[in-house]
Amino acid sequence: MDENLLRLVRELIERPESPTSLAVQASLERMLRPSEEAIAALIEALALQIEQPGPASDAAVATAKVRYQAATDQSVDPFIDCFRVKAQELLQSRLRRPPKMEEILGLNRPVNDLQYDLAGLLGGLRGTWHRLWASISSQAMFTEMGLAPDDTVDLIRTEFEDQLGRPLSQTEWSALEAHAHRNYREIQKPTLAKHLPND
Repeated sequence: MDENLLRLVRELIERPESPTSLAVQASLERMLRPSEEAIAALIEALALQIEQPGPASDAAVATAKVRYQAATDQSVDPFIDCFRVKAQELLQSRLRRPPKMEEILGLNRPVNDLQYDLAGLLGGLRGTWHRLWASISSQAMFTEMGLAPDDTVDLIRTEFEDQLGRPLSQTEWSALEAHAHRNYREIQKPTLAKHLPND
């Protein structure tokens, strides 16, 4: 190994916080960023294609493939199945948690809820949004079991709207409800089926 390279490797291992090591790490991050961004964009496009198959998502995948090839100087074809698995995992991950408030409500800036972000507490705006989504998902389960719904969803919706300072529109409510129902159908229900005894 080249002596200069050997010294650099030793510096990275023995003194990772040194100015030289930090400069090398920053340089590597800059070099890798285009490839990482291209991979992320491809996975997003494949997720869109799974969720909304059609010409628009096909075009998004084609564009992402070109970007990947330009960033990595290699064809995506040998890895496309792996990236499709990653896209499916991304979709499953998104179904396991509430949709982003900012997207559903059309907000221009992130909503701050430090209690939720730092400690997972459910009393602030984000926490109440999470409880509302979860209660809709649970109500879907109870309805399917033939149980009469209680007023939990309505109470939490009122609490959320009070914190938000306005009522949810029908479009916003429908989007949240659709996501919560998918959470029940695609995540909660299969999980429950695995753990319940077969009759």
